[in-house]
Amino acid sequence: MSGFSPLVVALMGILILLDGAILLATFLTKFLSRRAWRRRAKQESLIRRSLVSGHLEDTGELTGRERFDFLNAWAKTEQSVIVPEAINGEFTGLVGSWDILPRVEALLKSRFFKKRARGVGLLLAIGPISEPELLRKTLGREKSMLLKLRIVQNLCERDIKQGVDIIRDSMSDSGENYRLWVLRMLRDRHMILDDWVEANRGREDRDTRRIIIQAARSKMRPWYHSYLQKMVLEGDEVLAEEAAEVLMESYGDRESLEFLIRSSRSRQKGKAVFLYFRNSLLPGKEETAGYLGREEFHGSVVAGLTERLGETPRLVPLLYQRYRESTGESEKRGYAAVLASRISYFILRLNGEDRKGIGELLRDAVRLGFSAPLINFLNDNKNLTLEKELLALIVPLIGEDGSFRRQCQLFLKEDLKDQLRLGPPEEEAKQARMQLTRKDRMIMVFMILFVVTLPLAYFFYTQGAYLPFMTGEEGVVAFLLMYHQAFAVYTIAINLVYLFLLVQSWIAIRGQQDEWGSVDEGFLNARGLMPSVSILAPAYNEETTIVQNVYSLLSLNYPNLEVIVINDGSRDRTMERLIEHFDLKLVDYSLSGQLRTAPVLGIYKNDTIPNLLVINKRNGGKADALNVGLNASRGEYVCSIDADSLLEPEALTRLMFRILNHPEKTVAIGGNIIPVNGCVTRNGSIKEIHLSDNRLARYQTIEYLRSFITGRLGWTRMNGLMIISGAFGAFYRQDVVDIGGYMTGAGSLAKDTVGEDMELVVRLIRHLNEKGEKFRIDYAHNANCWTEVPEKMGDLLKQR
Repeated sequence: MSGFSPLVVALMGILILLDGAILLATFLTKFLSRRAWRRRAKQESLIRRSLVSGHLEDTGELTGRERFDFLNAWAKTEQSVIVPEAINGEFTGLVGSWDILPRVEALLKSRFFKKRARGVGLLLAIGPISEPELLRKTLGREKSMLLKLRIVQNLCERDIKQGVDIIRDSMSDSGENYRLWVLRMLRDRHMILDDWVEANRGREDRDTRRIIIQAARSKMRPWYHSYLQKMVLEGDEVLAEEAAEVLMESYGDRESLEFLIRSSRSRQKGKAVFLYFRNSLLPGKEETAGYLGREEFHGSVVAGLTERLGETPRLVPLLYQRYRESTGESEKRGYAAVLASRISYFILRLNGEDRKGIGELLRDAVRLGFSAPLINFLNDNKNLTLEKELLALIVPLIGEDGSFRRQCQLFLKEDLKDQLRLGPPEEEAKQARMQLTRKDRMIMVFMILFVVTLPLAYFFYTQGAYLPFMTGEEGVVAFLLMYHQAFAVYTIAINLVYLFLLVQSWIAIRGQQDEWGSVDEGFLNARGLMPSVSILAPAYNEETTIVQNVYSLLSLNYPNLEVIVINDGSRDRTMERLIEHFDLKLVDYSLSGQLRTAPVLGIYKNDTIPNLLVINKRNGGKADALNVGLNASRGEYVCSIDADSLLEPEALTRLMFRILNHPEKTVAIGGNIIPVNGCVTRNGSIKEIHLSDNRLARYQTIEYLRSFITGRLGWTRMNGLMIISGAFGAFYRQDVVDIGGYMTGAGSLAKDTVGEDMELVVRLIRHLNEKGEKFRIDYAHNANCWTEVPEKMGDLLKQR
């Protein structure tokens, strides 16, 4: 046993040397970063003075590295400031005299991302119009998708004759993920695409056809319509689906609709019907009745007409006339569902000549489940005569429709419930949760016994032959010595693993910082670049913080965002606070219903805050609440957070930015979680950052920094991350829906879990591996989410 001592000493020495090396590397990194920042600040100050004076100042004295710093600062300034033509002319002549292009080419060929990013920035600052061939070569050999997209975005913004050719050529040797992002960026660039497509319409390569399909959105050429139809009938599945989508969204006329319905290749017939009925021209009565009579299209017709009615209220009388003249049940039901969104219009005319017809419409709307507008009107109404008429109308409905009765019990004002003699809502049976089976308990007991008895078993295995010759005291001493030596080896081994992860995370942080520093705000706000995101925020008993946390989510700096707050049966005033503060109204909102969940009691919106949706539901746990949010979400990605968490304004942008630098699809990405205890917060934002005075909170802060910044970054670099924190993580929505959402007792898997964040990632990995898809799970070190950690041991034990 004494042989362990030199090994332990050697390992401790290695740990000390590694710690010293890491400290030295950290110091050098900070020193070099500060020196680079001072150089950049000097050049930025020079450019500001030049803009004020109207001509370039002191640029003739710049040499070597200072010229590169000047060009980088110029590129950033040009994104946010309109530079006068006189100064632009001076700048062009100055760059030509520097003969800097050979050095730029050398940077573009570097194996280091930071140098290539600097080369791309310099090339774009010099002006890509004068160097199209260099751009073509750069896009062809560049491995970073982020840098390629930055060049594509610049080509889209500038009027470069060969720009689209250069972009198309870059698609040929790139992955599908890059192609999809390029097509997204090109889809609304009609001015640069129009002449190009006319010259390339005869080409048959796949990438050219995909670009022409996107250009056809403009409808600027008469042959676009027939071209899209031809692509739908082609043998290529991807081209057919993309062409069908553009044909529906851009044309949506009767000819296109009938063509897509006849086409056996189109899998989006329902969407075609929706867009057709959403068009400005209202289809004829017979045609509408025909589509309403087909069950597969009934919902699409209703959705399309409802959106059309929202934009053109003058159609209400015409649609009501069609409702009154309808003879078929499905036709009448469809028109009633459409007109339900304008219930207030008809209620105010209830005392008129057509009282019977309006009463029939109100009853049909309620029977179809559109009770929210009627309940909202009753709660806000001040006209006692009209109130009496409405109450007389709904009394029979309350008796025959149990769902409507329950809605009235839950959401009508107390005085109205008293008039209708409605008692309190009946308590629903609590959702049955899956319990631990006998087999589960036996496995847990066996694992605990194994851990407890393993040291004793090892001791008897190694020292069993000597035990008969030992006294009791000697046996105890031998066991303790063996245990402490084994523990020392374990401690050193696990710290070596932590050090390895620390080195990996340090490399990952440097890489992520270089990537974030290589782009500017203009690139991040480019049209079509960033995907749409739905934030899902489950809330349970968050009365004291819910309002400021929702403000925090609504203030996020992200171009395409919706916020969905799910009240998971809170027993305090969480829901009331939300309704009162944001002036929410009960609405009839369509949920996809793809995932089974606990019952939804009501959905609330405020038309002045269009990107906020609040859902009130029966308690079913966090995973069940997230599934409700998935059913309601419309974003390409869903971002799950805790309702008591605070996000920094740039947090979501920094998180989603990570998906732009990988050729594979990013299916899940996590952010950084930091304890907010001790910090000063105001109106949902962090004003001052401090450590908590509570010792337990400080210990947790250290552990959070270790586990997130060190552990998860290290595992991400090795593509081995298996957990995305439920406090702040984003997932590709369709993949999550495909695997059945979060695991719950009410869901398809019929199992509950308390580790919904880890089990979801594991199931996603298995699902995508079985499909044979390439994917990536990532982590963003600078996307910060602040959350409150327990400051009492009892609360910590409950949480963990």
